[in-house]
Amino acid sequence: VSRSQGNPLFAIQLVGDWVQRGVLEIGKRGFVLKPGAKAVIPSSIAQVWNERIDALLREMPTDSEQMLELGATLGIEVDREEWASVCEAEGIKLDAHLIEDLLRRRLAEASGTGRLRHAHGMLGEALLARAKEAKRLKRHHEVCAAMLESKSGQLGIAERRSRHLIAAGLHEAALDPLLKAATERRASSDLRQAIRLLDIHEKAASRKKLNINDERLLRAQILRSEILNVLGKSSEGGLIATQTLDAARAMNSPHLIGASLRVLGVSTLRSGATHEAWQMFEEALTQLKSVDADELVVQTQLNLVDLSRHVGWWERAKKYM
Repeated sequence: VSRSQGNPLFAIQLVGDWVQRGVLEIGKRGFVLKPGAKAVIPSSIAQVWNERIDALLREMPTDSEQMLELGATLGIEVDREEWASVCEAEGIKLDAHLIEDLLRRRLAEASGTGRLRHAHGMLGEALLARAKEAKRLKRHHEVCAAMLESKSGQLGIAERRSRHLIAAGLHEAALDPLLKAATERRASSDLRQAIRLLDIHEKAASRKKLNINDERLLRAQILRSEILNVLGKSSEGGLIATQTLDAARAMNSPHLIGASLRVLGVSTLRSGATHEAWQMFEEALTQLKSVDADELVVQTQLNLVDLSRHVGWWERAKKYM
């Protein structure tokens, strides 16, 4: 009790470890030490997990530690095919006996077809700490990011890949996946997470000291403005859209001009300036059509139809229906 210093998690993990290793047995009043067994008390929860990892590794090939680290780098829940792929990239064959032992020792559990989940988040933390100490963690993240690049067409992959790229220190390479991930979150109406991803995008860009008029930054700011409009913060969104529009005009980029104008039109409409918003939408449509930005063209046409119907401009609405 004194060693746990009132930390119930430490006590639970410690007793669980002793049970798993067969140090304890059930007595008349609960668990008791087996005859001749020694219950060494570690100094921390981390040590508990490291001792369990060491016990596992003693029975496994020498490259098993890297296998475990790569699995932990992928996350608390791992797809076995992805795990095998990152191991293969490092010249290691994922050992089926290792997976069986993880399950047998209750260090992991099956969580669906072809998936494995750590029994506790601290197992992954301990493995990542070992990788970092051995100066392998950055490389692990690079390998995971490279593996996920081949699956980039799948929903959610961009966000996962960006996390690995950031962790590997590849901040500029993370910009496009971060923007794609934020766009996906916007499309699923997870606006708060979209904003968080855009904040990470902004920090990553600042670390590389990119020009404020870099197209990747402007696209991110346009998306931020759009989300702020949806969140009811049209004044803030309009200010950002005005800034991106000025930069886009200076670059003479029809796509960015049109995208900025469309979002600014929404902000302007919400302030009650109907005619100004209409003019912005029409100019946005002209700019976007000139570069075949089909998706934005359709969105802008819908903006024009909605505005026309709202104020009763039926003849104008027909033009874009």
